[in-house]
Amino acid sequence: MRNNNNNNGKLKPVGQIGDHITVYGDRMGNAISIQMEVDREEFTEIKTWTGTAGDRKIAYWGQENNLPQYREYILKDNNIVPELLSTKRGIILGQGLKAYTVSYEDGKEKKTYIAIPPEVQAWLDQTDWDTQALIAAGELLKHGNIFIEAIRERGTDKFSIIKTHYCKNIRAAEQNSAGDVDTYFWHGQWDPTDTSTPPEVRNTAPKMIPAYAPGIAQKKFMLHVGDPLFYDGYYYYPAYWGGKEWIELSNVIPKFHKANIKNGYAIRFHVRIPKEYFLDKVNWTNANTKDEMKKCMNEANANKQLFIDKMNQFLSGEENAGRAVYTDFEIQETMAKEFPGIQILPISPDLKDEALLKLFEKSNDANISAQGIHPSLASIQTQGKMSSGSEIRNSLLGFIAIKTPIARMLILKILNMVKKANGWDPEVQYTFEDIEITKLDENPAGMESTVISDL
Repeated sequence: MRNNNNNNGKLKPVGQIGDHITVYGDRMGNAISIQMEVDREEFTEIKTWTGTAGDRKIAYWGQENNLPQYREYILKDNNIVPELLSTKRGIILGQGLKAYTVSYEDGKEKKTYIAIPPEVQAWLDQTDWDTQALIAAGELLKHGNIFIEAIRERGTDKFSIIKTHYCKNIRAAEQNSAGDVDTYFWHGQWDPTDTSTPPEVRNTAPKMIPAYAPGIAQKKFMLHVGDPLFYDGYYYYPAYWGGKEWIELSNVIPKFHKANIKNGYAIRFHVRIPKEYFLDKVNWTNANTKDEMKKCMNEANANKQLFIDKMNQFLSGEENAGRAVYTDFEIQETMAKEFPGIQILPISPDLKDEALLKLFEKSNDANISAQGIHPSLASIQTQGKMSSGSEIRNSLLGFIAIKTPIARMLILKILNMVKKANGWDPEVQYTFEDIEITKLDENPAGMESTVISDL
């Protein structure tokens, strides 16, 4: 709540509630205004979006209206989260859509799986259902939202086609007086200052799509679904997003090591040469004139460079790895003192930075935990070992039983709406076919098709 009458700017903070709520008051200390102070990028705020084609009042998705784009940016930069998301999507969609009927015998439910009816298959092919399901599952896993535009046949209630939109292109309009979002906007680029996008894309007006309104005949609408566990009235949030900092952290550490190797020095040997070593070899002490001294200096420098070239030729390169170097040295017997000579000292640089590597391992563990899937299912190695076959099988069965039902319900919601509106056989139901990992002594292929969860 904001009080626009700020007493000519004389209001001042008189208290703080939590991290983001400031209480303002007058000179007497009376609290007369409460204001939210939120600076996290996922905060949703109603703002006027201005483009060359006009203004729109929308719910900014993130502080800069680019949270989906930013989320995908850090996900693509991560070493394990994309594979975890891809694996979860594969398990959710399984082997694709499956049709079945239900009957009851002696009070027990019996499912009979059948071929998808021809008229249903024709509609699925027409709307490219496989692609729509892939996009829907991906957007749900990345962003927690699915936006599906549905278009009806002219003059009927039947659906002719559906189109699943990417979250980065959709924004919700401001809620109406009833607290509902009744309009969504599609745009190819919500940042009109992004010159990487062609002007013909940036300069177009957002396309308005009415939100789905039950009981109202709509020629087209936007169906917006998601898990309401985290929902701010405009957008749903994926459960893993609480681990965003761990994703960002694990993205930075490999870049640090890469820059360390690319830009840092990796010296293996320190060759110490006495300052006058090569001058002594050319009889420097007997040089009396300037020309003789210059000649000795040039000869000494040439001998020094020849030594360096031979040393590099002898030690550098993969073919010379592991070579030993043998040197002679002289000792003054009366003083028992070593004469100065060339010294080759090995250097063992530590480019690993154990603290960062351990932190990287912890960040990977945190990212795996946030995704709620066993890493072995995504062929991700942890703690230096892979899981056993039985552990992988049990992990798969557990994920199917616990994690897939809600996701499948959300993805299939539009199909159930189409089924009713298009007059498909109400006795035929639809779900996704699973793959069950079996023991090799039971099935040489190691897997078989089965439907474990039905919606």
